[in-house]
Amino acid sequence: MKYIATLLLILSFNVFSFTGEFVIPTQDRELEYFSKFFIEDIEISPDSLRLKLPADLASAEAYEIKFERNTNGANVLNSFFGSAHCLQQSETIIKCKIKFNTLLKNVLIKNLWKTMDYIQDSSNSIADLTNRLIVAERFAGSPRGTLLIQIPAVK
Repeated sequence: MKYIATLLLILSFNVFSFTGEFVIPTQDRELEYFSKFFIEDIEISPDSLRLKLPADLASAEAYEIKFERNTNGANVLNSFFGSAHCLQQSETIIKCKIKFNTLLKNVLIKNLWKTMDYIQDSSNSIADLTNRLIVAERFAGSPRGTLLIQIPAVK
């Protein structure tokens, strides 16, 4: 409990930039590795969350999404593109379940060919290419995932 209070005190005064992992839900074991994306420069404060979608999911344009505090829920942040429900899981992890809306879904589907071009240009093997394309296509059809934000341990 002490670490939560300390972290909240620190976050209440500033916006901090952290790293994390964005995980796309999948039922296929062979796609688990390809469904995890490292994200840099995640900004979080008591009132907002900002992240840039991975290029493997949103092309080289990699859309930046900003969520802002919802007055109806203490742990809910909203965006023009969806919502995020964030809770601190441990001293070093904040977990945000993110569900994007139809607006972002339509943008992702419209630009799926750009995402596929990006993946094709950055893949080393046919197996990697195939798996990364499947994940991108599934995300465009159902854009949701879990953001695991790594926070440094407070001493």
